[in-house]
Amino acid sequence: MFIGRERELASLKEFYEKDGQEDYFYTATKVGKNRNLELFSKQVVDLLMPGVENISFHTTEAVFDFIDKNIGDEKLVLVIDELPYWAESLPCLT
Repeated sequence: MFIGRERELASLKEFYEKDGQEDYFYTATKVGKNRNLELFSKQVVDLLMPGVENISFHTTEAVFDFIDKNIGDEKLVLVIDELPYWAESLPCLT
């Protein structure tokens, strides 16, 4: 859910509706890296495997691998805000 982000949502919608294009729009908060990984993992599993519980990932790379193996031909909008905070502690993002 986004509040007060009409311009950003319009841009996301425009990108999403284009065929054959990968785009990235990034989110995280200033909570710890483990909590970010936990929240990110849960959202990914909820999206790709609704109803499945108790799947966890030990690294951000593992979450991205899971997405890659399970996304199929579906379009995906992945939003990561404040990417620099993740990148400081996660070399895979630099």
